[in-house]
Amino acid sequence: MKSLNMLALGLATLAAAPMAAQAQEAPKTKLQAYVMINKKAARVPVANATGKDKFIFLQEDQQMQMDVGKCDMFKLVTPVDLADALNDYRAGDLAAARKKFGAVKSKYAEYVGLPGNPSTEAALLELDCALRQLDWAGAKALVDGFSHPEYLGEADKASLAVSKLLADITDTPGALEARKEAVAALIKSEGGKKLSLVDYGRLRYVLARAYEAEVPAEQLAGTVTAEQAAGLAKAVDNHCQAALSTHGSAMEIPLDAMQRALRILWAMPGVKEFAAGGTEMDKARWGAAPVNFKDAAALAYLLKNVYTGDEAATLREKALVDEVSQFYYNAEKDRTPAPAEGGSEG
Repeated sequence: MKSLNMLALGLATLAAAPMAAQAQEAPKTKLQAYVMINKKAARVPVANATGKDKFIFLQEDQQMQMDVGKCDMFKLVTPVDLADALNDYRAGDLAAARKKFGAVKSKYAEYVGLPGNPSTEAALLELDCALRQLDWAGAKALVDGFSHPEYLGEADKASLAVSKLLADITDTPGALEARKEAVAALIKSEGGKKLSLVDYGRLRYVLARAYEAEVPAEQLAGTVTAEQAAGLAKAVDNHCQAALSTHGSAMEIPLDAMQRALRILWAMPGVKEFAAGGTEMDKARWGAAPVNFKDAAALAYLLKNVYTGDEAATLREKALVDEVSQFYYNAEKDRTPAPAEGGSEG
């Protein structure tokens, strides 16, 4: 007996409902799935989903309706076009990947109710591409148009909520308290317990941008007041947490966070005044420098000397990085080496 016929017997046992349409009247299937029922497995063509976890598959001359919950195993086969988009995504070609993910999302939209379906996976990754491109308007449109977010698992729901906050970023002041409340509520939610480090870092970036937006851009280009410095210190702290949470992976937002932190530190009271003394640095002068000055110099040095590959081309603050990194002083060379253990007898 063919494995497909064996599967049909198992499905019948669990009351899979045959539908009236004949094979010649059935739509061509775009996806296949590995399905196991009563220890009998087969690869079957899946016509579409008919709601959450319900699907129609083709069996000989009939369409059969089944619930994923009645299957011992259900796994959709990854289509070639999704695999192709994933290759671009992993290679860092976000523009090409984003376009392909959008096409996959639309092509397999009728499968949205099924676990692991390519349409939802592509939609999440298309959104991630937009966020990593810092295209907040594009990301907002994708979040608002996301198909059946209620079908997502708790972790993906929380990630989508993070993306919504990120897509709503604005440089207009007045959003700080609402952002703080939204981030706190999300972290405390059931899905918040399942947030990835990347999503946690993005929440920190949301908070950092909200603190940053409370100060006019023209002041950040110059010197801020002591009153503004308190809130901006929180912006720097959150920007640095955003960078650390995602360091080494998907560096677009972390690099933006570090550059924003540098710009803020360089605008802090007393920093530019101290820098006016010149780039020559020794132990005494470094020790007398304001903390914000030393943090800015260290961050600029990091940006200049660690991110020298493809990331270097994306540094919009390269001129500031070059300027501030000149002030960095490595205090390690002033440390007295510990005496060697033992010694020669004389």
